[in-house]
Amino acid sequence: MPNRFDLITQLVPASSAGTCFFLLFLYFIFIRKVRTGPGLSFAIYLLVLGIFVFLKPFQLLSINPDLQHFICNIRYLALMPFGGPMFYYTINHLNGSKSVSRKKLIILGSVFALVYLIFNDPQKNTSSYALTVSMFYGLVFFVIPGSLSLKNWLLTKKESQQGLHFSLGALLFGLALMISAGLNTFWVLYFVALPSALFCAYAVFLELKEVHNRLDHIIPLFKEELLQDIQILNKESEKIEQYLHLAGIVKSPDIFWVLKLDTKDSQQEESFEFSPEIRTLLEKEFQRLFPSGYLLFSVGNQRLALCFSTLDLEADENESLNKAEEIRSYIENHSQKTLSIGLGNVYPKLHSLRQSYKEAINAQEYASRIGSNIVAHWDDIENPSKQQRYPALERDELLLEIRQGRAEECKLIASKFSEKLLAYSLDDLGTYKQAVQEILAFAGDSAKSAGMEHDYIHQLNRTAYQDLEGLCKQSDIQKFFCETMEKFSQEVSSSPKKRENTLISKSIQYVEDHIQESISADQLARELYISPSHFRKLFRESMDCAPSQYIARKKMEKAQEMLGDTDKNITEVAMSLGYNDSNYFSTVFKKWVGLSPREYKKSLNSTTQN
Repeated sequence: MPNRFDLITQLVPASSAGTCFFLLFLYFIFIRKVRTGPGLSFAIYLLVLGIFVFLKPFQLLSINPDLQHFICNIRYLALMPFGGPMFYYTINHLNGSKSVSRKKLIILGSVFALVYLIFNDPQKNTSSYALTVSMFYGLVFFVIPGSLSLKNWLLTKKESQQGLHFSLGALLFGLALMISAGLNTFWVLYFVALPSALFCAYAVFLELKEVHNRLDHIIPLFKEELLQDIQILNKESEKIEQYLHLAGIVKSPDIFWVLKLDTKDSQQEESFEFSPEIRTLLEKEFQRLFPSGYLLFSVGNQRLALCFSTLDLEADENESLNKAEEIRSYIENHSQKTLSIGLGNVYPKLHSLRQSYKEAINAQEYASRIGSNIVAHWDDIENPSKQQRYPALERDELLLEIRQGRAEECKLIASKFSEKLLAYSLDDLGTYKQAVQEILAFAGDSAKSAGMEHDYIHQLNRTAYQDLEGLCKQSDIQKFFCETMEKFSQEVSSSPKKRENTLISKSIQYVEDHIQESISADQLARELYISPSHFRKLFRESMDCAPSQYIARKKMEKAQEMLGDTDKNITEVAMSLGYNDSNYFSTVFKKWVGLSPREYKKSLNSTTQN
């Protein structure tokens, strides 16, 4: 049985570290769902380290010497072919180098394992050679790649610290393995295994934090685009399901309906922006009423809500009315404000979303006309089929002119269309504003389909919505509408070349800002959200060279500057520019400059001396 010293220095740390490694492995497999590439290699590395350290207590607690020897061999058979090679392969990819073959690394690790098993035979008294093999294994697969990765991170000063902590964890493990094998005292290895696992866990925490920060930026943009799709399209179920996943609504809803909310002061008649207090109250009440999920959108001074449920369709027809009434009462009781709520029908399929949206809009407009503190359902509207025909044909003609960038024709059609839109709204200012707001969303989508940047369109729409809210006369709204439609078409007419120039400028700026990192054309395309093939075509047309050639040229210009103005040696310059292999760097340098880095540095020195 192990003594107290072994219990403290080996059993407890080994069990804790093994558990930590196993949990990280499960995270990568079942949460991240990595199945290929460097991610899978790192997951295997975590699993193997978990097996290696977790089996140590079983080896120590075993009474049978043969069983102890067998467990020891199993541990090293797992570690040597797969542990170190998987780390080596992963960290090289993380640092931008793809020159290392995973298959060759596994073969080399298997050779170490075979030699270790040959020498690790108690009957032959060759265990000292097995310890030497362990030392060299730790040096080759953990200490050297971990040190190089750490040096590369310190030289390039990358923003992401995941590679730094992965490297520190592996470097600690490798050093502990070497020290333990050299001194033949393995408590050091298992005592250090726990901080090594914690470094890996912290790296995963940083990754989760980075993903969360990206989602905080992406979700509002996705939500804004989703709202425009709801206003425009008839089928957007796939995009809604994607958003539900991003928003954390994991369970797929069985039914849904749309609520349109407008708020007024109990002493006044006009609508106003939802205050932070009202928004907080709404969020709280929606969380209580809709555990299956909901989405709240800002539409001018109003709110649009998509409500999801897992109840059956027939039961929730009345339930939707009851919940809308609870929302209205809750806001009235907790503030001095009143709500008029329009309610669309309940539907079982997401592709019926626009239908419920249209019904909710009309119901809310009906509620606003007959009172300031009521809930109105689509079915409450008298003879809804007798409403003025919506000018869909004229709208389609207007959107076609926007897509084709014909400003003069667009302005003429917009003038005629606005008059028909006003007639459709029955001369009601609120209804007319809402109709114009919908067309702004249509126009933005048409401009995006013509090649304009999404972020720019969102900004145009936001500005237009704000300007529209400040208008109180029909004539002013008509004038604003025609001018805005003309502006959209003018932007589209100049957008293709403008967009291309913007993309190329962004790519050039990215290269300048990240010159110390390993950069590829595919990476630049991902940063610009366009396909790699399209990016290469645009770049070559604009710059008369391929992106890879431009990147290499800029790096070599920077290399010449560093070789002349700094005391760094060739390897340090190569690492500072994202090259992990100084020989490859020298080859590229000679191709572009005509001299090797060493020859170039000598020529500079001789010029200075002369």
